[in-house]
Amino acid sequence: MSIKYTIDVFGGADKLRAWPKFLRSTVTQFVTNVKERQRVARKHLIPYIKARLQEESDGFIEKPPVDSLQWVMDAAPNSGERDPERLMFRLLHLNVAAVHTTSVTYLNAMLDLAFHTEIHEELRTEIDSAVQEHGWSGRALSQMRKLDSFLTESQRLSPLASSQLTRAVIQDFTFSDGTTVPKGSYVLAPMYAMYLDNNIYQDASTFDAFRFSKLREQPGHENRHQFVTTSPTHINFGHGKHACPGRFFAAQEIKLLLAHALKEYDIRLEDPTTLPEGSWFDRSRKPNQTARVLFRRR
Repeated sequence: MSIKYTIDVFGGADKLRAWPKFLRSTVTQFVTNVKERQRVARKHLIPYIKARLQEESDGFIEKPPVDSLQWVMDAAPNSGERDPERLMFRLLHLNVAAVHTTSVTYLNAMLDLAFHTEIHEELRTEIDSAVQEHGWSGRALSQMRKLDSFLTESQRLSPLASSQLTRAVIQDFTFSDGTTVPKGSYVLAPMYAMYLDNNIYQDASTFDAFRFSKLREQPGHENRHQFVTTSPTHINFGHGKHACPGRFFAAQEIKLLLAHALKEYDIRLEDPTTLPEGSWFDRSRKPNQTARVLFRRR
């Protein structure tokens, strides 16, 4: 349900853009499946949410569960915000934000990993050392600097979109150079163009798996240039106060998957001579849908 809802939300948004704004609320039921997905969500989630709220109200919960429902319940500022319908939509919205971003980033990284087999042993050495010292833990993952660098480089050259930081202009505004943006327009940062700019990244079009781990070796840069780091030149997760709050969890999740895959399997592309190219639709980039990756247990 979560995956189908996420697909329908984004697919439906693309379809609705072709219609005038005053017709969108009418045609949405005919051109998207979002309403049907919400109906299914109500059937399955509302009874569960009501039961959890009742258990909490009756004092039957000694130790709150560690799950996303409890998170949105705890974050609700007042009883009105704890309406089961509101909580249901917040759970759905969490999935919309998390499902496709994590899976696409992981798939892009796996394709890069399968193509760049020359880095596998160096990554495995780092992973083995970290796990031996700290076990499979967050601390161990934080010690995997080269794996973090590889993931950051993969995301740089295979981003989710060509631009980021999209903002609506709510009133006419004129910049110091005389450029005027009218109310109702949108401004954004050309993220992919920045990532391919040699003035920002040395040999920007070249995949350098350990580009960022080498930068972190510089004095004072030990905690910079990470996958979760945001800056004016690294905006996959946004920047400033509206940067993605879930990026830390996503980083742990993806690194854990990659580390496990490397420890357990030899990985390569069926065609090792060519990195499968992704495809672009509007501003979004999709991973290659036909590439074949071969796994052999080590």
